[in-house]
Amino acid sequence: MFALMSALVLATVAPAESPTNTLEWTAPSNCPTAVDVRGSVEVLLGGGFEETRFEPVAAQGSVQRDAENVWVLSLGIRTASGQRERSIVGTSCQELADVAAVLLAIAIDPSLRITSLTRPEDPTDQVELPEPPKPSVEREVSTPPAAPRKPITSAKVRGTIQAFAVGGGGALPSFSPGVGGSLGASWKHVRFDVRSTYWFARSAEREGSRMSVRMWALQPRVCGLPRLGIVQFPVCTGLDVGAMVGIGENLVSARTKRAAWLAVVAASEVLVLPWRRVGFVVGAECIIPLIRSGFSAEGVGVIHRAGPVAGQGRVAIELRFP
Repeated sequence: MFALMSALVLATVAPAESPTNTLEWTAPSNCPTAVDVRGSVEVLLGGGFEETRFEPVAAQGSVQRDAENVWVLSLGIRTASGQRERSIVGTSCQELADVAAVLLAIAIDPSLRITSLTRPEDPTDQVELPEPPKPSVEREVSTPPAAPRKPITSAKVRGTIQAFAVGGGGALPSFSPGVGGSLGASWKHVRFDVRSTYWFARSAEREGSRMSVRMWALQPRVCGLPRLGIVQFPVCTGLDVGAMVGIGENLVSARTKRAAWLAVVAASEVLVLPWRRVGFVVGAECIIPLIRSGFSAEGVGVIHRAGPVAGQGRVAIELRFP
């Protein structure tokens, strides 16, 4: 009975395991892993990563490319004194992983004086680092957690200019090529465009009577911009507002006629941004005419009328600013 009571007392007063340092890390497959970052921290500390020097540190870090193809490090470090969030841009994921290792090492041991980081796999490859600030002597004075900061580039409004070529059918008499341009602005995951397109003339013929038909339109568009790395997938909707122009070629009363053109458009595109200011677009559009424009001639009847559904493909080059 005495032995049982002694065991219960010892189990009650046994000290709990001391907290350790932790790191949660996400990065693309070709970037340093969590094991690599922990290893760099251990090189700087001269000891184990999980060993607590002053107070336990819990860190969450990630490296990724933003919409402008810039590498961004997001690092959150939590200690008993509070939590600090940082967002840092760099030229490569390796550079940002080294920066994260330095910040973690200083958080674990503020007394460190670091001038360079040498990775074990390449002793000659050194990253020169600025001398860290000296730790405060009065460590017991805590500061409130800093508010999280987001990368400035993520909320920037960017202007766009496009030059494009189109080709499709359903609106004009046969396959109809065209050219155009657009001005627009994008913000976060939304883009607004105003396009102008001209379709070259195509010929329609019935019972020996012929008419040449061409078309132009102004095209406001609004697009959602889901993205994956340097690739965006615009999903757009809007209107085509313009005119269809027909010129009789061998009619009894050959003259120019005009008919209003109004259509609803839905489009899906792929935009690749290999450089910060230049992109390439390929897409497809489904066009539903609200006014089925057409032309007829006396004694002949309808020579051409737009179909109930039209479609076209589009290729473009995009310039972005600023």
